Amino acid sequence: MKYVLTLLIFFHPHFINSQTISICGASFPPSTIVENGELTKGYSIELIDEAFGRLQLEYELLVLPWSRCLKQVQANDIDVVIDTSTHNQPIITGDLAISYNQLAIYVRKDFYEDTYSAGSLKNQLMGIPRGYTSYFKIAESHDWKTFAADNEENMFTMLKKGRFDYVFADTLTAQKVASKVNVAVKSLKPVVTSEAYYLGFSPDNSQLATAFDQVLVQMIKDGTMDRIYSRYLPYTYTEIKNINTAFSLEND
Repeated sequence: MKYVLTLLIFFHPHFINSQTISICGASFPPSTIVENGELTKGYSIELIDEAFGRLQLEYELLVLPWSRCLKQVQANDIDVVIDTSTHNQPIITGDLAISYNQLAIYVRKDFYEDTYSAGSLKNQLMGIPRGYTSYFKIAESHDWKTFAADNEENMFTMLKKGRFDYVFADTLTAQKVASKVNVAVKSLKPVVTSEAYYLGFSPDNSQLATAFDQVLVQMIKDGTMDRIYSRYLPYTYTEIKNINTAFSLEND
């Protein structure tokens, strides 16, 4: 009861910029799934619905191209972005990630290489989706040359046509996107890195970011996050968080 009262006081109308919180995102299954031009499901969509319900706040979901979504949140035109990294300041992220994804290099299935090692692709051209800030920072740290594709479908289409031989993608979505544009791909082993992604808040919404983190703590403790994740993935939120932590320790 004390927790609920704290949130109700914290979110007195004085602290809310508008009656409805605007939240933007793009298609990034199984985190966010777009059907008929609307964000309809996905583990991030479900956890947002649960969290904002506990906060007693109304919200609207907007489908936008990723780079435009980021820019509008950075400019305070939209309140929240789904699945951002910590590299898109002045967007505010909390202490708790909502998603953990492994990133790997993908090639055409008949390509001669099967393995990846640090430094092995120095100065090689790498396809990366435009607006994926953390991907470009990783590429820079590995001395890859980059080509900014309009989106993941465009990126895999160019891989198919031989525009470049390597693309950098999330292991959860790469095969689905590649299949959609009819190109057979494989990932080079091992994966390059494991990344955490957050619900990102506009600079004017720092109080909302803090409150969302508080609710996320409760959802983790009561098992809600694990149950939501399990509906879309073969593992729970806790399990993938532990995998991410172990990967980070191994690569420190």
